[in-house]
Amino acid sequence: MSIDVAAIRQKLAKLTKQNKNIVWKPTGEHTVRLVPLGSDPFKERYFYYIFPQNPSGVVAPGPTFGKPDPVAEFAAKLRQEGTPEARLQAKLLSPRIRVFAPIIVRGEEAEGVRWWGFGKKVYEKLLNYLLDEEWDDITDIAKGHDLKVSFTKSSPGKQFPDTDCTPKPKSSKLSEDAKLVKQWLENIPQLDEAFEVKTFDELSSMLDRWLNTESSDTQSSQGKRSDESVDSSSEHKEKLDDAFKGLLVKDEDDDDK
Repeated sequence: MSIDVAAIRQKLAKLTKQNKNIVWKPTGEHTVRLVPLGSDPFKERYFYYIFPQNPSGVVAPGPTFGKPDPVAEFAAKLRQEGTPEARLQAKLLSPRIRVFAPIIVRGEEAEGVRWWGFGKKVYEKLLNYLLDEEWDDITDIAKGHDLKVSFTKSSPGKQFPDTDCTPKPKSSKLSEDAKLVKQWLENIPQLDEAFEVKTFDELSSMLDRWLNTESSDTQSSQGKRSDESVDSSSEHKEKLDDAFKGLLVKDEDDDDK
């Protein structure tokens, strides 16, 4: 009896879709509640945003999991090289942090616990709320605080929407239903099931293609200005820096797509 390959593919596709749905991708305004997760509800993950075929980012296995990472290794070599161009390229290859926290979205409780992804600015806000005695522990299941979260269209050149979050002044329970709270706490999905982690060889191939594209673009640009005077090193550095600004703005913040 042969294996039904089509059926297996359907099951895999269904599972992959389910895993992707555990990451909340909102727009507009919402009220959410952080769900407690041990002593720290936040999970820090790092992504590369340089690959055009993966605009939502590729997990950086080195800084995220401590695994071998060809992009990180190449960036380290560029930093050791020390030229202005090498340092700027190393900066472009640097991964960007995304932080994830388990939440319940008010009005969508039937969806269960999902993960909310955000950048450094929102992360800093949430950490300050947790340290502020006025709010105490906003994740407490009995007397924590819901968060009002708003997402507005991102500014030009930014990948993610602009995000703001503020605790509601009145404390509340995670839910009036103790059994439901128990169910939520015992069924927090595994965050890393939502992301595909590329192998070392796969990342190496992606990096090679990116470098070849960069090299082709540079050669083309040099050909167009072959009759022009050569920029001074400081002027050249300025131009490279300007060219990278649109990409480096991804480091600034805001919610997931």
